[in-house]
Amino acid sequence: MKIFDVLSNSVAVVTCMGSAPPIDELMHRLDRLMYDAKEHGKNSVRY
Repeated sequence: MKIFDVLSNSVAVVTCMGSAPPIDELMHRLDRLMYDAKEHGKNSVRY
């Protein structure tokens, strides 16, 4: 088995226009996006 057969990526990105919300809110948004990406299969990107 090749190493690339067992690795996959999920990426979540949060951007802020103007001033950023508190870090707790940013982490909550990233967490939700990450779970959404993982639910939609391997090599997902959510923004």
